[in-house]
Amino acid sequence: MPRFLRVWLSLIVLALSVSSAIASLMSPDFKLEELEHGVKASANADYQRGHTAFNKGDVLKAIEWFRKAADVGDVKAQTNLGILYLFGDTLLKDGEDMTANSDELALKYFNMAAKQGDGAAYHRIGYMHDPLIGARVKPISTEEAIKWYRKAAALRYEPAKEDLYGIYTSDGGFNLEEALKWTDWKAAYEGDTEAQYDLAVLYWRGSSLDETLKENEFNTEHQITALKWIIIVQKNPDKEIVKELLGDQPNMYDTILQDMKNPDIYKAVMLARACVDSKFKNCKTPGPGSGDGSKTMPAGDWHAVAGAFKKRDQAQARADKLGAVWSVMNTSECPNFTNGYWIAATGPVSKKEAKIHAKAARKHKAYAKACH
Repeated sequence: MPRFLRVWLSLIVLALSVSSAIASLMSPDFKLEELEHGVKASANADYQRGHTAFNKGDVLKAIEWFRKAADVGDVKAQTNLGILYLFGDTLLKDGEDMTANSDELALKYFNMAAKQGDGAAYHRIGYMHDPLIGARVKPISTEEAIKWYRKAAALRYEPAKEDLYGIYTSDGGFNLEEALKWTDWKAAYEGDTEAQYDLAVLYWRGSSLDETLKENEFNTEHQITALKWIIIVQKNPDKEIVKELLGDQPNMYDTILQDMKNPDIYKAVMLARACVDSKFKNCKTPGPGSGDGSKTMPAGDWHAVAGAFKKRDQAQARADKLGAVWSVMNTSECPNFTNGYWIAATGPVSKKEAKIHAKAARKHKAYAKACH
């Protein structure tokens, strides 16, 4: 076939293709989704290029590609672009500069992503208003930060929950009721030692930071709950975990104890004992939750007693040896006991139950006795 003829045929085919494409666009059967899909595919490609550039350490190139995708509606690109405008200056190489209005651009793209319901964008907007950590745009306001954190938390975005917890446990904004909403306190009733420790700290702080309290006053119920949970933590057989949790507060038990009265200490001990003995099924306390089970220790005023000691740590060593339901009491807590001694004891329980515990500890000459 002559060369000029092949060229003319090619032009005719190209013209027909273009005419066909235009006709399809004008056709009532054409679906707009086909164009949208093309835009989304292009945006996704630009997003991936941005990701590749970032992984190679080229922040400015990543911003360029993310912006292309973000401007046509890619929500991941919008959020990532906002983050780069917010924090990218710390990642730049020597000689590189971030745009002067990076905070405003960050907020712009976070808002674009937020309109599409992105939890990470909600969280970052909250961060930018948060006087405790962000404070990058006005209004610098805890209330504004909380509003956005709550939006993110409602989408189960975990970092937002952590920041809400931080606000409500800060010295200036402590709120026990709100703090409990943003911590996994239920895990404490499933035997999680870290959650138990967190509850102990929360209630300990709450016992003195309650807004209704006067100077040098304490919320007794919160004290009892704090002491209960720290006793349970200390009874964990994994001493390495206990040591790690207590960290720079190894004497937390004694610190909580020093502002409590004996009857309240005794109540906390009994609650801790019942909780551990029931494998966390009977952990009802003045505080969140009541455990999931229905088992309870038998009611009564009887105790099993195994030894009397002049020093508290001696009684504690005996109680530790006997098991989780045993703890330490001062004999002054029961008027008919001989005063001035520390005892390893379990109770209050029914007379029958006290005898069972005493029998189990018979090699320590344990006996059952009523407290009245």
